[in-house]
Amino acid sequence: MLPRPRIHLLDKIGHVWPVANTDDFESGYWWRIGQKNADALVGGHLYLHMAQSETSHHGGVIVGYRIQADGKYAGRYIFRFHPTPEHIGIFAMPGRWLFRYKQLVL
Repeated sequence: MLPRPRIHLLDKIGHVWPVANTDDFESGYWWRIGQKNADALVGGHLYLHMAQSETSHHGGVIVGYRIQADGKYAGRYIFRFHPTPEHIGIFAMPGRWLFRYKQLVL
C-alpha cells in the first residue's frame, strides 16, 4: 500500500529542477491543487510520471511549496521535495487521471 498523503503528477515537459545548494528538487506550475491540498501534502509523497501508463521517473517527500508570483505561470503551485529511490518505479493506482494529476490522497 502506498503511503498517505500522496499525489501522482504527469510531467511530460520536464518541470523538475534542482534547488541550489541543497539535495532537494522543485517540480512546478501545477494549477489545480489549491492551497488546502498543498498544505495537506507537505510531508507527503510526490510521484512524477512521463505518461499515465508508466511508472514514476522521479519523486520524493514533499518538504514545502510556493506559489509562482509572476509571469506565465503566476498563481501556480511549485512543490519542493527531497528525492528518494523509493519514489521511482511506482505505478499510479488504476483509475482516471484528472488533467495532469491523479490520486490526490490526503
